[in-house]
Amino acid sequence: TDSDILSLLQSLVKQRKDSIEAFAKANRDDLINNETNEIKVIEIFLPKQINENETKLIIEKIIKDNNFTSLKDMGKLMNNIKVNYVGQMDMGIASKIAKSSLGN
Repeated sequence: TDSDILSLLQSLVKQRKDSIEAFAKANRDDLINNETNEIKVIEIFLPKQINENETKLIIEKIIKDNNFTSLKDMGKLMNNIKVNYVGQMDMGIASKIAKSSLGN
């Protein structure tokens, strides 16, 4: 399905970002450039990505609209994001923001 393809593409981008971190520690700029170029190609096939500030606003709205109050609601929150923002949001960033927002 389309959502499976979007998930796969996001996974490929995440793998490359992880590789870039490892290559940066090893001072391998040549490999960083290769991974960066691959990310640019993969992102052509992804919908416009929601930035971190927009992600935070969306998460805060979902929490408010659904009366989520604690980390126990994390699964419901993340499911809502996955269903409504397929391929548009970095789930790693969304997860960090969600934990921070629900943990307060």
